[in-house]
Amino acid sequence: MRRKISNAPAPIRPLPPGGYTELPEREAKPRAANRQDLKTPAQARKRGPKAVVSKSVEDAMTKDLQQKKITMGKLRDMPEEALVAEYGASRDTVRKVRNKILSEFVDISNSDK
Repeated sequence: MRRKISNAPAPIRPLPPGGYTELPEREAKPRAANRQDLKTPAQARKRGPKAVVSKSVEDAMTKDLQQKKITMGKLRDMPEEALVAEYGASRDTVRKVRNKILSEFVDISNSDK
């Protein structure tokens, strides 16, 4: 069943007894710090959660490399799905950590020359 929609304007409510009273004043909320207001980096607010997952994946990959459980070549060629299964993090996280570790390895190997 459909309701009938009336074109008539909504009824006007009468004023409460005694009329309207003024609303209590609200206390001003402290405003967010602007860049001009900040004097040192320590006063800046922290953004986002700490990178605990990527740090633990990085530690685990580094440990596996040091213990010779995996080689740099195998790490480079390993599919992301296998890394996800091995380290229990998202594909994006394992990809970023793998690229970071591989780039550090390239930087170290280039510094020897």
